[in-house]
Amino acid sequence: MEQALIWTEWTMEFNSSVFSPARANYYRCLQTLLLLSQEDTRQPLQYLNAFIKMYGAEAVEAASAALSGEAAFYGLPAVDHDLQAFPAHQSLLKAYDKLQRAKAAYWSK
Repeated sequence: MEQALIWTEWTMEFNSSVFSPARANYYRCLQTLLLLSQEDTRQPLQYLNAFIKMYGAEAVEAASAALSGEAAFYGLPAVDHDLQAFPAHQSLLKAYDKLQRAKAAYWSK
């Protein structure tokens, strides 16, 4: 968790000028949850209502999911092995396939 906190703070510092307000709020929430997770005497559930008031339910849910490993990257779709979540990538693959078929047809003459 210590490395996660270091990288969260690094991300906040170097990307703050390009983050949307929602993304900045998410990273502030994530930083708070990471700091709290390092303390043995406190339980994050004790502060759930306060966090929801401070950051909003969506940010708290997303940050909690990141901590538990359910959702690794905020705002990015889940990716399968075929990369179906990326339409631009699928278009490039179709264009590449079309090019390969055209090359095969041309060279077979």
